[in-house]
Amino acid sequence: MVSRKLLAVWLVLTGVAAAQASPWLEADDPYLRSDVQFLADRGLLVMPTNAFPIRWRLLANALTAIDVTSLSPAEALAYRHVQYRLDSDRLGRGSSHLRLSGASHADAGRQGFGWHPRTEYGIQASHEVLTEHYAIRLAAGYQQADDHDDRWDYQGSYLALGSGDLNLVVGWLDRWWGPGWQTALSLSEQAAPLPAVAVNYLAPDVPLLGSLWGESLVAKQDNAADNDLLWANRLVARPSSLVQLGLSYQNWFGGGDGSQLSQFADAVTDDNQLGRWSWDLRLAHGLPGGGSGGLYTQQAKSLAAGPDYQLWGADGQWLLDDTMVRFVLEYSQADGDPPTAEQQERLQHKEYAIADCPDGKRWHLGTYVQLPNDHQVSLFWQTVRDSDTLPGDSWTAQYVLPALAGRLTFNLSGFEHQTVDEDRISAGLVYEYRFH
Repeated sequence: MVSRKLLAVWLVLTGVAAAQASPWLEADDPYLRSDVQFLADRGLLVMPTNAFPIRWRLLANALTAIDVTSLSPAEALAYRHVQYRLDSDRLGRGSSHLRLSGASHADAGRQGFGWHPRTEYGIQASHEVLTEHYAIRLAAGYQQADDHDDRWDYQGSYLALGSGDLNLVVGWLDRWWGPGWQTALSLSEQAAPLPAVAVNYLAPDVPLLGSLWGESLVAKQDNAADNDLLWANRLVARPSSLVQLGLSYQNWFGGGDGSQLSQFADAVTDDNQLGRWSWDLRLAHGLPGGGSGGLYTQQAKSLAAGPDYQLWGADGQWLLDDTMVRFVLEYSQADGDPPTAEQQERLQHKEYAIADCPDGKRWHLGTYVQLPNDHQVSLFWQTVRDSDTLPGDSWTAQYVLPALAGRLTFNLSGFEHQTVDEDRISAGLVYEYRFH
């Protein structure tokens, strides 16, 4: 325990030197994701955008094929945003990272994709190195937590080995599996990232399937379930510029009688009936005024008795007077029998769910805005009905701006709980500095 704390302190104090950059576009920036999705919906990036993190190699190949002289003003702006981030990572800008956060409540600013602070206060530092055949990031942080063992964490640390299309990844990486912006029924970063061993494969051009991405991982969850080892798989394809598909499968093993190897074999053959499937589809379309967007759905079902989950959504992005604006509307619901206590425990890691499965019927309506002065704003409203635990209305607001040689993020949330007549407003602030 002492050596673990000393390592974490050393990383926090010394993780500020120059290094190379992450090999992924990670699940941490909804505004950058919005530009990537816009280019994909316009048919300029024929690659899947429904499984994060995305390998930069896949994005770089697609960006190279774009004829920048033929782009519309909206396409050119989105292209510059994505290309700048790619160039920054190639040059190793911001590879060492320091983040400070504080909030009146751990959920302040919680709004789907890209949401990270999960405690009332914390500090984290990281340092990355990238070579031809491996990439590594050492990250450590200290945060508010009731359990003493949870105060130090290594979220974001990883080691990636491989060359070309096949990679082995070990560590704590946020993942977002699905086309939604506020909800992901397969894997989402609502929980702290799971410590996992993963193998992923990409194929930029497969007959009939187009661009293909696959990943299989085994992760350790921190919950009360007997089966606390997760086997999760994701396969996504972009057969055309108008269509992208995704398929996920999860199963749990560990605990109980027998070896973990035999229990994993049971999970592979579905003998324990703990499996869970989800599939998703996104259809892209052009919009009047030079915009572009999509219609999407994600459906999830357990092999055993329990609820089926549905997500339906629509989004669109426009350039309005030098400002990029994306509107999002999502509806999700649970059908069938309520989840058992064991099913609920299996979908937990620490205090949050690993998949954002709705309780009752839920609507999200909101927008992501990128201003010409590099400031960013998001506003979302959520309503939950027919829920046994959390009926009510809530809203979140976020404002991001460059400041103090880094980036400041202001988060604000409001919640009204109908059943207990409780109102709560939470505020938070995050400061991030990336060392060059």
